[in-house]
Amino acid sequence: MTTFQINLIGGKAALFILALGAVLIASSPAMWMLVPLARSPVVGLITEENQGKAFAVATLCTSIGELIGLPATTAIWMKAIDLGGTGFGLPYYFSSVSMQY
Repeated sequence: MTTFQINLIGGKAALFILALGAVLIASSPAMWMLVPLARSPVVGLITEENQGKAFAVATLCTSIGELIGLPATTAIWMKAIDLGGTGFGLPYYFSSVSMQY
């Protein structure tokens, strides 16, 4: 298996874990049930010479996501506040869906 394939599998696994975490947060009925999920074990699969590139790509993706996601999440939070009750999970469901694309 090539380094590219390993990185691709690791990236897909990290996105799946992120989406799963957002769904779990959105559907948790109480605050004490929220459990943080870690992506750092995936970094161990990347060779040392490629770790800098991997972190640079991750930082770039995070920056682009923040530019798009923050305004969208703000708008969705405003709608969730209007809905009230279980509507407060709406931004987390949005996050879990948007992480898959």
